[in-house]
Amino acid sequence: MKKLILISSTLAVLAGSSAFAKTEGNYVTVDLHKAISETHRNTLIVGGTTQDDITKYTGQNTSLGASYKYAFNFDKIFLAPGIFYERIGTKVTTGPDDANGSGPTMSVNNRRGVRLDLGYDFTNDFAAYVTTGITSTTYRTSHPDADALGTAQSNQKFRGNKTGYLYGIGFTTNVAKDVSIGAEYNTQMLKVKSLHVVSGSDIRFKNRIDLYKVTLAYHF
Repeated sequence: MKKLILISSTLAVLAGSSAFAKTEGNYVTVDLHKAISETHRNTLIVGGTTQDDITKYTGQNTSLGASYKYAFNFDKIFLAPGIFYERIGTKVTTGPDDANGSGPTMSVNNRRGVRLDLGYDFTNDFAAYVTTGITSTTYRTSHPDADALGTAQSNQKFRGNKTGYLYGIGFTTNVAKDVSIGAEYNTQMLKVKSLHVVSGSDIRFKNRIDLYKVTLAYHF
């Protein structure tokens, strides 16, 4: 969050006094972002016993994203629905599984979805907004499976898509006609599970995904 505040302060300083168009119309945006995934894991054993690992494990990755939105302006207040795609690419290895001494992994691959920005044009060049959206996130889990004696049987891998919600804040400033730069932070929760096929127990992952973005947008 400190990094985001620093970036937004810098953008505010860069905002000049020349008159550009208000936030309205079509925008295509590309972004460079750092994704940080924080994962908490527990195992639900057959019969209802829960083995809870209270440690939070983290992984991070730097990658790219792209989005399109159309902004409607109502006297400096704007609404901008749009679509987006983001490469996440984080992989987290959690602590040892009590059954076999190996650490299950949780990988978040990418996400896409729809979002809505609600913002305000503080000047002709500088705007701030809050955002919310519905995401479809692809993921993969991996862990060794074992029988009741702790003998490893195979490496189980599960892939899937999970629907979720994101929310965040952002800032933009015009640097040339029809070109703006900005910064954004957004976050979402992602809960998934995989299965010990031999023992029948569930491994459940609770993930928080934070994205810190620098954006470049073209207005047309």
